Amino acid sequence: MRDLQDHRGTSLVIAGDQQPPVVHALAHAINDALGNTGQTVRYTDPVAASPVDEMASLRELADDMSAGRVQL
Repeated sequence: MRDLQDHRGTSLVIAGDQQPPVVHALAHAINDALGNTGQTVRYTDPVAASPVDEMASLRELADDMSAGRVQL
């Protein structure tokens, strides 16, 4: 924690993608308390290059495989 305090406004605390919302909220609060927000941290909307319904896509693939429409 001392290292983060020594680098206020130039550090970064990250919660992994699989962490629950409470852990992400804690990381946001820590970054804000350290003055990182607007410096090393900028919040943006998530970017999805090709948003799809993954379950529907998997079902479609399974159907195509069963019907012999998938060669590789």
